[in-house]
Amino acid sequence: MTRISGTGGSPHGPASSRDEQRPQSTSASGSRRLASAASSALPARRVARAQAGASQPATANLPPRGRAPAKRSRDESGLDAGAGASGSGPAGAKMRRRMGCDVLAASLKMLADNPLNGLAKVAKQLEVPANFIARYVGRDGLRKGPEVFQAFPDYPEYAASIQDSLRRMGRPEDAEALAAEPATEGRGRERKQVTAQMVFDALSASQRDGGRKPAGTMREWVTVEGWQQRNLADRLAKTADYPEWREQIQACARALGILPAGHQLPEPAAKTRRGFGADQLVRALRLVLERRQAAAGGGPRLPAWKQHLRDSLGLDTDTVFNWITSEGRLRRPASSVSQLPGYEQASARIRQLLTELGHADLVTALPDGAGQRQRMCASKIVEGLAALADNPGISMKALELTLGITYTQLVRYLGIDGAPMPLEQIADMPDYASNVGALRDGLLRLGRPEVAAALPTPRRVADVAGSSGMSAHELLSVADARLHDVVDVARALRAESGKPLEDITRAGGSVRPLARILLDEQGMVREVSHIEPMLTGTDAGTRMRLNRLLDRLAAAIAPAAAASPAQHAPMKPVLLTAWGNAPDRMLIVDRETTQPTAGSRARLRGIYAANPGLIQAQRSYEGERVPQVLRWLSTVLKRRFPEGHEIQCFFRPATGSGPGTIVVSSNVREVNERLQAFLQSEDLEVLLDEAGAHGPADQTDRGWRHGTKLATRINPAADPHPTPESDEVFAAIAARHFHVPLRGEVFNGMSVNLHAERRIQNELGKTFQESVDLKRLAGTMRPCGSCADELGAAPEVHRGPYWMNRSARAGTSSDEAMARDAQAGAGTSITLARNGRLTFEHDTDSDSDAEPAE
Repeated sequence: MTRISGTGGSPHGPASSRDEQRPQSTSASGSRRLASAASSALPARRVARAQAGASQPATANLPPRGRAPAKRSRDESGLDAGAGASGSGPAGAKMRRRMGCDVLAASLKMLADNPLNGLAKVAKQLEVPANFIARYVGRDGLRKGPEVFQAFPDYPEYAASIQDSLRRMGRPEDAEALAAEPATEGRGRERKQVTAQMVFDALSASQRDGGRKPAGTMREWVTVEGWQQRNLADRLAKTADYPEWREQIQACARALGILPAGHQLPEPAAKTRRGFGADQLVRALRLVLERRQAAAGGGPRLPAWKQHLRDSLGLDTDTVFNWITSEGRLRRPASSVSQLPGYEQASARIRQLLTELGHADLVTALPDGAGQRQRMCASKIVEGLAALADNPGISMKALELTLGITYTQLVRYLGIDGAPMPLEQIADMPDYASNVGALRDGLLRLGRPEVAAALPTPRRVADVAGSSGMSAHELLSVADARLHDVVDVARALRAESGKPLEDITRAGGSVRPLARILLDEQGMVREVSHIEPMLTGTDAGTRMRLNRLLDRLAAAIAPAAAASPAQHAPMKPVLLTAWGNAPDRMLIVDRETTQPTAGSRARLRGIYAANPGLIQAQRSYEGERVPQVLRWLSTVLKRRFPEGHEIQCFFRPATGSGPGTIVVSSNVREVNERLQAFLQSEDLEVLLDEAGAHGPADQTDRGWRHGTKLATRINPAADPHPTPESDEVFAAIAARHFHVPLRGEVFNGMSVNLHAERRIQNELGKTFQESVDLKRLAGTMRPCGSCADELGAAPEVHRGPYWMNRSARAGTSSDEAMARDAQAGAGTSITLARNGRLTFEHDTDSDSDAEPAE
């Protein structure tokens, strides 16, 4: 295969195949068919196919554009940016007198990697005067406006590194300011770093708009001339997110004639340096455990720790020592560990190894999510003030590990070394009202009465709803975010028997309505039968979710008492460790199952050889025509939006004379925005036209089968199994009656890419005051274990694995849910695909899918 190099020259031949071009007439005809279908009681649907369009002409060769020599600029210091400076004294000749983003990026990385590094040490290692660095950056982040950094000629090359270091230093606001589009002020130079996702967005928008070119800096990315003359292919291959978007960009570029048939985009540029990540931490911890076990077993004498680390694993010993001790204890706070690349996939193994090494105290501080800076809260500041008062000589490193926060957060929020405390920001913290008294006491103990007196009065937060009149959906939408506050109230009520709930919640009044509904006066969790009369809009779905909420609340208040005995359960959880792009997953299988140690495919075969009842082969969907159509639609949309990871569809029957509504969601909010635009346009029509007109006649190609089925049977005359229910779904498709959730999902102050099923569940509750009926929900995959539990699926409903990442586990009690499934015999199903492969990637095939579409 020939790949496009992006270094000039023309592509070989025009892009004229049907796969590469979209006829202009197709969209218009598709629009007319949709309008006609929507106007009838049941859809007339598609009766004609798109006509082939004319091929685009080949683009002539164009020589690379000549460039004028760049002027030598002067940076802020007033020195020539291209010349060295002599400096005074012997050291002056060695010092670099030119400031650039290479120096700033290296400085910030050293500050982020080691909180004990000072500017003087950093400057000495980089051979740059310390006062030069201090003018731009410090432990407090950026010391100049973002436009200063964006003006450096080499800023685009180092932007990602600078922003990453700032986030690890606890300065996300500085990183976001740098990421914002700078004002060019007529300078005509592109400042914002182009990412692969931006290129895909520009190409797909141009493709959707019939080849229209965008204005601004992205224009060159959608023209043949731009790719030929400006080396765009190679520039694209160097972007950090290129591997994730390469296939989608390649498809769009071919469709627009930018990338000729037979050509490929370059492979991702090789990384010259590999940073320390979660996988390296796992390997190092495993080596510590193996050394301890070997020593306990009286084996041969082991090499020295550093030599063993270097010889066995090939890891940089200084870097590893920066993270763990020779006993396997963490040297960095939990918030820093959670930001290691690959942490989300490796978190279960890190927890397991730390526990086996006897460091269970460190495990509890590790967050489930990855890449997120630990949010500061008032209770954490109270802990820090108490630690400083109890032990005035405590080191900053010890305080970091004790509190699980970074050095930057310590200085900023505890006022260390005389730094002013950001009182207004502290007052905005969700738990400020309930901790303001403890904050005042801690400051007085440290001899800071003036700061204690300046603490703002807690803001009165309006009640979410009154003690009566709150709907069930309103309660469920706010309960997860405030559950920890309700737990605190329950424990206080139990500890101070007889004290009124109003007195305990006086400082944190915003949680009072929630606590009054969920708890009685003794702090005991109410029965759902006592709660429902206080709420409006209850139904079977909200009742199920309320029961789940009350289970989580009881488990959080008294974990030991709420734990479910599992020693006699017929099933057990088995860990399937991360493999490929998949994170760690927990499978619920027969309790006699042994876990093989070979690769992932071999492990799956071994596990399910002992669980044949959980293997789902092709079956009939007779009696399930609504989910069958939704499965077809989900497959078609996922193939169009693979970056959404999953597509689920839920059908809401019509409440009046018009057609019903299909609620569609992926796992990613940004993808949902593009999905909404796609479904509101004629693009789905065009996609189905193409699916029905051509495609590989391969019955193992699930995407082609489902696309062809949907394209054909949207015409009532071609539907061999018509039912009134499936006709309603087809009518909604023809009328473009789609609803896509666009709300961001936030748990514990962090944004989460929640699974599609739960996005639909939340949207139905907030927008339609309805609950999910599982008979009208279908997607490309089965609900994962957490989603099935949250949706109230009965044990006999097939479900997938428990995904052990933040997106799946946010706001759930996965451990309790796994125990319930194991006790109820609700095992993890796997699909036997038509090609004989065992997979979790899609739901069970239909035994009629192999029939030719008519």
